Amino acid sequence: MWINGSSYSGQFQNGKKHGKGKWMVKDTFVGHTEDQSKKRSSVYTGEFEDDFKSGFGTMIWSTGGRYDGQFSENKRHGQGKMIWCDGTIYEGGWRIGLKDGLGKLTTRYGS
Repeated sequence: MWINGSSYSGQFQNGKKHGKGKWMVKDTFVGHTEDQSKKRSSVYTGEFEDDFKSGFGTMIWSTGGRYDGQFSENKRHGQGKMIWCDGTIYEGGWRIGLKDGLGKLTTRYGS
């Protein structure tokens, strides 16, 4: 557990997250306005390799977004489904964190 409340529970190998585990990240600073700070938290449940999210997993953000699919070195990579907080959905290929290859994008309005 870290001082900000983040925690990891799961398997390790050679001192690094490796295998299956759950990583909860709390209060990550993402910016501020004059009168308030913006923070977000996230929970990742899935596979790790050498301290990286790698293999199949689920990432849920406090902002309402969710990703279920494959990861490589902490990035969406392979096949997966992303649901943004506005209701937009993408199902398909990912490469180094970006939509790539065959996929289906459905906007919040259904188009």
